Parts: sequence; C-alpha cells; structure tokens
Amino acid sequence: MYGLKGQAGFAAASSWGATFVPATTMIPFVSESITKNFDRMMSKALIGQAGEHESEVGRQIVAGDLVMDLDYNNLGLLEYALGDLTTGTYSLTMDLPMFHLEIDKGVQRYRFQSCKVNQVTIAGSAGAEDPITVTLNVIAYSATISGSTFPSLSLSTPTRAWFEDLSMFRIGDLADALAPGDELGISSFELVCNHGLQADGKDSSNQANVLEPIRNEFRQVTAKFGLARNSSDAENIADLCAAGTRVQAQLALTNGSDSFTVYLPQGKVTVPPHMNVSGPGVISSEFETSWHYNNDNSNMSTREDQVEIVVS
Repeated sequence: MYGLKGQAGFAAASSWGATFVPATTMIPFVSESITKNFDRMMSKALIGQAGEHESEVGRQIVAGDLVMDLDYNNLGLLEYALGDLTTGTYSLTMDLPMFHLEIDKGVQRYRFQSCKVNQVTIAGSAGAEDPITVTLNVIAYSATISGSTFPSLSLSTPTRAWFEDLSMFRIGDLADALAPGDELGISSFELVCNHGLQADGKDSSNQANVLEPIRNEFRQVTAKFGLARNSSDAENIADLCAAGTRVQAQLALTNGSDSFTVYLPQGKVTVPPHMNVSGPGVISSEFETSWHYNNDNSNMSTREDQVEIVVS
C-alpha cells in the first residue's frame, strides 16, 4: 500500500462514544499522524529483584494531527474546528461538535470514533509549492480497523486556496474601521486556535476510553505574520506592541468568485518584528499577536469573539 491510494472522509457524531457512522463527506487530506496508544500500568512492588515488572494494558489514547488543503468548497471540518457554521460564517462556540473520521489506507479502513478538534492551525507562505494548509489536532474516543469498503465519495468542485490568493491583509488600531491605509504586505501567516481541551480525563464510568474532552483552560487564538523587508511598517507594528495598543486585523483570500475572509476584531501585538541583521542578506522578520473577546471594537461590532471566518 502507498499513500496515493489514501482518502478520507467524515460524518457527524451525536455524542462522545456514539456508534460509528461511515464517512459521508470527503476531505482533501494531505497527511495524518493519528495514533492509538495505551496507558501502561505497572506495579512498583519491591520483591527482591532488580528487573521491573511487566506492564498491563490500560485505557486507549487516540490523538494526532490531520493535515488538509484549504479548499474554498470543501471546508466541512472547519465547522468542527471552530464550533459553528451559519450561512457561510464559521464562528467560535463554548462547546464543540463531534465527528467520525474514516481514513482509507488501502489494505484496511481506519475508523476514528467521536472526534473533537483540540487545535486548528491555518498557515501559508509566499512562494510555497503547496496550497495553504489546515492542520487539525484531533482527539478521538477510539480507533478501529475495518475491512469494509470505503464509501464512494468525491470532493465538491475542489478549488484550493494558495498564498497567491491573498488579496488583502490589514492591521491597525481601533480608532476607525480598517481601510486601504492599513494594508500591510506579509510573506507568511499562521493562525492558531487552541481550545485547551482536557485530552486524558478518566473515571470509573469507562475503563477502556478517556472521558469526553472538555475545556480545561482558556481558549487561545494567536497569529504570526511574516515581513519580507525592513520598512516603516515594521516600526509601526513595533510601536503598537510597545504601547500595548489594541488592534484589529482582517485577512482575505480571493479566487474568482470564491473568498475566505478572516476577521480578528480585537487583540494585541505580543512580539514585535525584530529586524536583526544576520549578515549581508535581506533583513526580514515576523511579529506575533494574540486575540481576545471583542468588547471595545465598535468597527467590528458584529464580530464578537476572538476570530470569525466568512466563506462565499
């Protein structure tokens, strides 16, 4: 078996541990590293010997990454990564929905039951040979192998998003709405939403699987943006960081009639661009941001939470 035969799809799951449902929607997956491991239980009793005791099998732990192309027309799993999809708008929710994931590896089908997304990363860079990527860190109730035939599925008119589709990136303070004067050329971006789920909850109600992952800390939304050249723009971003100024940002990808727009209504620059000289070459850098609940930006009053994505 080789990777070229691989394909993957998902179906909605009603609850943690719900009966597996075969995939109904295909996804443009690139790679995956989801594994099933087990807690290893071992006695520490002292019985007059140097060798450690043998271990016993405990609960299964299923987790790993699923990497996909960003595709304007095949974004179904983004709903599970953020929480809600309403008329083309993906937004954050307190409780996350679940899905079943099925991956065809040629010899067998790998079925991951009742998955939740702990973290989603959307990233791209100028000149990259690959489309923009969406990486989901997935936690599953269980993993099994099936000889059943993978469902007959196909992508819905695939239209991959490339960094060259980046039609606009704006960042500025909250004094007024973002405008062309807030445009900033970037060489890369990485948007991360970390839900902070507890992945290894355990109690006596289930001795074989972990409990449903629920929030165990504050949700964090962060973003990095690359700057290809040293310029006054880098100095302006550094000034925003030094002053602790609240900022807003908007990033848009456009390909014909397809669009993917990220709204970041309120945040701060947490790490400025350090335009260090490392030799005779081009001086470049990146800066980091964190994003929070919108309680001050009236320019994006309808964008209440840390991030919102609108697709059309």
